[in-house]
Amino acid sequence: MPRILLVDDDHQRLLDREDLSGEGYEVIEAHDGHEAPKRLDEVSPDAISPGGVIVGATVHHSILSPHVSIDAGTLVEESIPMPDVRSGAGARIPRAIVNERVVVPADMVLGHDTDADARRFTVTPNGVTVVAEGTVVG
Repeated sequence: MPRILLVDDDHQRLLDREDLSGEGYEVIEAHDGHEAPKRLDEVSPDAISPGGVIVGATVHHSILSPHVSIDAGTLVEESIPMPDVRSGAGARIPRAIVNERVVVPADMVLGHDTDADARRFTVTPNGVTVVAEGTVVG
């Protein structure tokens, strides 16, 4: 069962915990940003989230920013979706930093084909795709 570290200091954390548990995640909680590093050392989560919506998706070794929405069938791996990122169903987001207010359409693949990504986005020397804030993807 994948583990997610949920970091939030308000009642929304309780709702997010229920949603994530229902999606098959083992939810580890940190009540604030001060507690989060301690919990990281203890549990080695697959993902870190300060609250967002994950519906039937798979998230591994990623950090999710607030207000991220990941739809069913999406794979997010070794990535950092920033605030207000939305992914459509079946999207693939391995090895990418997706900046604020980007919508990744359903079935879109980012971070897999560095040559294709380099024609549209920035790709770091280590092969990480970086999508600029507000970019229209698709």
